[in-house]
Parts: sequence; C-alpha cells; structure tokens
Amino acid sequence: MVKFVRSLLAGAALSVVAACGFIEDQQAETPESAPGVTPIGGPGRPANLAEATVGDSNVALWVVSDEDTILYLIGTVHLMKEGVEWRTDDIRIAFDNADAVFLEADVFSREAQRAMGLLVSETAELKNGKTLSSFYTDKERDHVDEVLRTMDLSMTDLDNFRPWFASMQLSMQALMAAGGDPSSGADVLIARDMLMRRRPLRYLETAAEQIALLASGNDAHDAQYLLELIDDLEEGEAYYADLMGAWYTGDTGRIDYLINDAFTNYPDLRQRLLVDRNNSWAQQLDRVLTDEVGVFVAAVGAGHLAGRDSLQDILTSRGYDVSRVSND
Repeated sequence: MVKFVRSLLAGAALSVVAACGFIEDQQAETPESAPGVTPIGGPGRPANLAEATVGDSNVALWVVSDEDTILYLIGTVHLMKEGVEWRTDDIRIAFDNADAVFLEADVFSREAQRAMGLLVSETAELKNGKTLSSFYTDKERDHVDEVLRTMDLSMTDLDNFRPWFASMQLSMQALMAAGGDPSSGADVLIARDMLMRRRPLRYLETAAEQIALLASGNDAHDAQYLLELIDDLEEGEAYYADLMGAWYTGDTGRIDYLINDAFTNYPDLRQRLLVDRNNSWAQQLDRVLTDEVGVFVAAVGAGHLAGRDSLQDILTSRGYDVSRVSND
C-alpha cells in the first residue's frame, strides 16, 4: 500500500518546506508484508500524534570525538505538536555545552527567505502553456478532483503548479490537519534556543540548494508521485504518527523501515535526497573534527541517521568511532 510523507523524517529540504508553508512528499511502496514487521497502524503503533509522544522521550543521540573535539548527532522532525518535551537529559547537556550548532539550512534570516521566495517563484510554475492536469488521463483527473473536493480544492487551484510543488502544498495541508505545527518543529526550536543563548548557528547547505534539489525532479515522474499522494491522503495521520513515535522513542530500526525501505522502488531519488547529502555533510563535519576545538551539535532530519548510508556510517568509513549515547 502506498504510504504518506515518505521524506518527513528523511530531511529532504523539510526545513525549507516548513518555512515556505509546504512539505515534500515523495511516494514509494512501503513493504508492509515484510516478515516480523508491524504494519502502519498495527499493534503497538500510535494512531495519532498524541499517542506518538506519550511517556518520556528517548530521542536518539550519537557522539563522535577526537582528542580535542566532541560532535553530537541528533535527528529532528520538522513539524511537531506544540508543547512536546522531546529533549532528554543527554540532549540538554549536549546543547548546554555546544560552542556551535549545525542545522541543515538557514531558513530563518531575511536573506534566506528572500532567496527561497525568488527560487520558488522561478521553479514552482509550469511553463509553455503546460498544466498539471495535462499529465493525467480524464479518469485520473476526475479522481484527483474528487479527492481535492474533500479538501475544498480542485485541480484548477493547482493547475499552474509543477507536480513537486503541488505535492508539497497538499502534504503540508494534510500534516497540519493532523496536528503538525511547523513553528514547533525540532529544528525551529533548536534555532530559537541557540539564538537566545547567543550561540553560533552554522548550516550544512543553503536554502537555495534545498529548493533547487526539490525542483530538479522530472515532472512526469513527479506527477505520478502526486497521484500516489492523492490516493493516500486519508491515511496520512497514521503514517506521520508512526514516524513521530519512532523518532520520539529512539527506534531507529523503525525509522529505517518507514523511510529508507520506502525508497526501494526509487533508488535514484534516495541517492539524491539522502546519500549524496550525507556524503557532503560528513565531509564538512570531518573538517570540523579535524580542524576545530570544542563541542558541536549537528541536528539533521532523523532519516539521515537511520539505516545504511547514514551519516554515522559515512563518518565511520572516514575512520571515526560513532557511538549512541545511552539514555538509561
């Protein structure tokens, strides 16, 4: 069964997505029939966001160090219910001692907002008289319109947009309807906290690079992803809750299942959204460990810290010993 918000925790420019008022959705088939794996909404899995954050947080934290530098790695989610206390004692200690914090991208400054707005205006709309509905058969258009009417929308409202942008608009609307709040995302809260403490914020890529990444897909392929999204909008909350619950409880195996396995049918997409970016970030963090002295925290989308080709895997391949900090 197609599932919803495939890149929610993967961090594929979701900090930008949250700031711009939409969220990326790239769909793939989740292998729910995998032996021994609880399906979405199955026994013990949260059905909504309130259930996803019940009890004490166990959000995962990793540490890597050399003689004079300590680097903590923490996964984030970019939309969250207001008031969730997700910081563990170890996470608080890491931020209390941090000389600087790395986030994915600056989406907060006026300059970044301006750059994002300009790039979105250049890349979000279809050109040369093309329309979103032109990618679909009459039957598919009727189906899309039928679903959109339940959201007080129609194909006409989206017809000028490229599929990637239309998908994000619909995804954000559904996620916010499920209770997700962009202003309560972990990365936003981290940025506010560090600015209040007058601690330096650094960024692993630019907002413009993230928008360009989202806009670089093939429109025909993205139109098919949009069809899958349309088919699954009603099931979005259960999937989102499952991801949130996995992040909140530190279940990186579940995150791996929900995100990385979902890219099985789209290896090129996985390479672009996860692996290439992890390699770039690992190279930058390697330079910090090699050249700088102090304590640093890197907070990135939790999907970048789960499964094969994770940021930890790549740092390990560079000769570092990366260990998870126990919350026991």
